[in-house]
Amino acid sequence: MFVYREMPPDVQAVIEPFLEPYAWLVPRWCQRVFVRYIGDSPQVSDANSGVAADIIVERDYRWGSVRIYGGWMEEPDDERRLDLIHELVHLSVNPLVDFFRGILGREVADEKLRDYLKGILREKSEAAVQDIAERIYVHERTLLSGEASNGHQATDANGDLDGPPGTTVTGAEHPAARTSSRASKVVRSGPRRRHL
Repeated sequence: MFVYREMPPDVQAVIEPFLEPYAWLVPRWCQRVFVRYIGDSPQVSDANSGVAADIIVERDYRWGSVRIYGGWMEEPDDERRLDLIHELVHLSVNPLVDFFRGILGREVADEKLRDYLKGILREKSEAAVQDIAERIYVHERTLLSGEASNGHQATDANGDLDGPPGTTVTGAEHPAARTSSRASKVVRSGPRRRHL
């Protein structure tokens, strides 16, 4: 399922344990997920500076491609894990987002309004993906700690998942009530096929 490309074996050995346990997040339509380590190479544009990972989703061609940047290697383990969960959740969410992006492109003639609506669509889809990724992460941590998972784990004032396991929070304190500041980006390859 995961196809590691153009990656030194020592880097692959670091990435695999963070990615392989989440193969279950890859939807059935996706035949393979290419994984590339971009590092801090010249391929990293200014638009991607500070981005830990991103993904290209090509449902029509039945593949996705996770790109991992140099900053990911410097993150704490929990952030690395959450970054990759986030990118894999995009495999399920992006086909729907791309569908509506296409409708906006065809049906909304006013360019300013179209760009505004596409921006809102991107913002809301990123927030939904992050909320799902955080719930998966919290649920997994709760299972590993042996605590019951019937509530939401508490967060600190910044919304970080620092509360004691099993502590229930609601409303604005809940991680889903905030917009994540995580450095993650979704990339769409467009109408042309990209051979990876």
